[in-house]
Amino acid sequence: DLIGLSVVNMERHEFGRVVRVMPTGANDVLVVAGGNGNKGETLIPFIAGVIRQVDLAAEVIRVDWGKDY
Repeated sequence: DLIGLSVVNMERHEFGRVVRVMPTGANDVLVVAGGNGNKGETLIPFIAGVIRQVDLAAEVIRVDWGKDY
């Protein structure tokens, strides 16, 4: 359900869209590509301290993650 969702942070910086979910053993990691000025991929841990909201209806995941990570 997460593949294709847009990922934005609290400052409304768009990281792109989820292209895959990578299991790591400890937690899953979102692999995000194609955002505003985003070169390559951004890896965002799928953990409670980072993921603020998953809105399937709006097709967006809101994260507490800086654009410089």
